[in-house]
Amino acid sequence: MARKPDYRDFYNLITVFIALILGTTKFLIEVNKHGLWKECILSVGFVGGFNYLLYYL
Repeated sequence: MARKPDYRDFYNLITVFIALILGTTKFLIEVNKHGLWKECILSVGFVGGFNYLLYYL
């Protein structure tokens, strides 16, 4: 007899995506509320550039 498929991993994946979207949205709302776009862009660029250098060096 065939077993019923287990969708628990799929449900966890969907939950993680929803949490990431909600967390990112909340963060961007706070950045907009306090007018910190310049600092946000600079910090994301710094972290991204640093990770790029570490990966390719």
